[in-house]
Amino acid sequence: MVGESDASVISADGRYIAFSFDDKGDGMPRRALYVHDRLANQTYLAVYGRDSSGMDNPILPSISGDGRLLLFATSFAHVAEDTNGTRDIYVKEMSYQTDALPAVVSIQPSCPASCSPADQTVNFLIRFSENVTGVEIGDFVLTVSGGISGAVITAVSGAGSEYYVSVDTGAEDGTLRLDVVDDDGIRDASQNPLGGTGAGNGNFTNGAIYIVNKNIAVLTSILRLDANPTASGSVRYAVNFSEPVIGVDVSDFVITTTGSVGSASLGEINGAGDSYTVNVNTGLGDGTLRLDLVDDDSVVDGSGIPLGGSGTGNGNFSAGEAYTLDRTPPQVLTILRLDPDPTAAETVHFSVVFTEPVRYVDVHQFALVANGPTGLSIPELSIDASTAIVTVGTGTGNGTIQLNVIDDDSLFDAAGNPLGGLGVGNGNFTGPFYSISKRVNEAKTEKLRSNGANDGWILETSEDSGVGGVKNSSSDTLRVGDDGQDRQYRSILHFPTHYLPDHAIITQAILVIKVQGVAGSDPFATHGNILVDLNYGPYGFFGPFRINALQSMDFQSTASFGNAGIIQNNPVGGWYWAVLSPNAFVYINKTGNTQLRLAFQLDDNDDLGADFLTFFSGDVIEQSDRPHLLIDYYVP
Repeated sequence: MVGESDASVISADGRYIAFSFDDKGDGMPRRALYVHDRLANQTYLAVYGRDSSGMDNPILPSISGDGRLLLFATSFAHVAEDTNGTRDIYVKEMSYQTDALPAVVSIQPSCPASCSPADQTVNFLIRFSENVTGVEIGDFVLTVSGGISGAVITAVSGAGSEYYVSVDTGAEDGTLRLDVVDDDGIRDASQNPLGGTGAGNGNFTNGAIYIVNKNIAVLTSILRLDANPTASGSVRYAVNFSEPVIGVDVSDFVITTTGSVGSASLGEINGAGDSYTVNVNTGLGDGTLRLDLVDDDSVVDGSGIPLGGSGTGNGNFSAGEAYTLDRTPPQVLTILRLDPDPTAAETVHFSVVFTEPVRYVDVHQFALVANGPTGLSIPELSIDASTAIVTVGTGTGNGTIQLNVIDDDSLFDAAGNPLGGLGVGNGNFTGPFYSISKRVNEAKTEKLRSNGANDGWILETSEDSGVGGVKNSSSDTLRVGDDGQDRQYRSILHFPTHYLPDHAIITQAILVIKVQGVAGSDPFATHGNILVDLNYGPYGFFGPFRINALQSMDFQSTASFGNAGIIQNNPVGGWYWAVLSPNAFVYINKTGNTQLRLAFQLDDNDDLGADFLTFFSGDVIEQSDRPHLLIDYYVP
């Protein structure tokens, strides 16, 4: 307001001021009376002047202690009964705009779109109907349910009509609500207390309920539900969570495989709550198959908290059980004689070796074929993983006994694949013969030493060429392993087996060699075992003629019997040995020489470092250190 004022008076409670005011500010006589409400900051026109002479202006204002009554003098007749034409005293009852009491409008978490029920601290937003002051921690209390303990109000901030209250949600899970407890300490600008005068009438207990859930859901296990190993085209997994969850679908899982497994795919998913069943199509090939979960925050618990908490990947799981997929049927790898042959023994033993461990091996799966002996039997059968030992009673009479495997689809591997695959007969196998001679023959042993003029080592021309190059037949040591260019060393032994009788029946042959040293790393640790190939006569030849002397071609020439024996890393006093297979005895040349070739199973270890063993050759001075071939035999 712009103008001139005077004659101001104030009410006893200090809230209202009555004053005379020239609202035009032009110095003319017409004036009016006004009342100003200091708390509400409102000014009210109380009495207006009636003419320009100033004779009817209201003057001498006075106001009651509470501002409700305004007294003034005027010569204007404000009521019909005033007919005396002189100045009179009037009392006017003032009417002011109602001052509404402050109130709480709402209480809710300040982050409804992003707050997590697992948060340790949550802020509540309190909205009042108008600007207030005096808001402090003591004006609030927490109402909790469930297992929550230790929840406290930690801070209050804000101003005007909006305040924030920080709450530590304590421990455990449940619900939490922030309430206002009115003690008349919260007031508006007019000093009106919350809800009006009187504690409690401004209480507010209708705020939003906040869910506290600190137990974040996790995947606890993925377990096989079907037999393992398996050849099945589909398998099932039990997927278990720590608490009920929703949003589980095929997009949450991946299949991890090894080996030749391919084309595996996810199938139907069933279940609810904390337990689900996932079907997987196993595809093709052999190997392992594992179901993993990949967390993309789409799996949530009842409070909407993602698996593992907010953030992709923190709920991943890859520690579940795997299925071993085996669709390859077992086969008979070999049948070996375990006893001397020929024999006069009452029982002989066959070793039946399968390509993998098998189950349900039974006597009826073996057939004995006799040529001469009668009364044959199988008194004992034992199985250890992939090897069956068949004991055969030789009965009476002389002749031969053969053991065969007869496939009737009753023998299975661990995955349920029948021998040879589905169909009887496709797993049949014909075994070797024992020669049965009940006559007693004199057992003899021949100890043969390698001929130093014809034994020696050969070095491969280049890595992986498989062709012999540099050779050495004069050194007193043999080499087996590889050189600094990853070229393989092979060694040839030359034994004068013509010392055996022409009609000798060999019952056992053992190769014995003595180690001299090692270059680089011990190849037994990286190259496997040493394989022994056997050849009827010398490996080398020129046209139709065999050459006893060491030749470069001896490195790659075809052996009469490959893998006739295996030298393992189990020496005694520096001596290594290999028991030769009885099936190789027929290739021991009783009228000439027999050569053995030594090579590690792995040609080289790709380290560009020389790693080879040296063994004494037939050229070493001390004859007792030379390679020996010990042959047990008898002459029928």
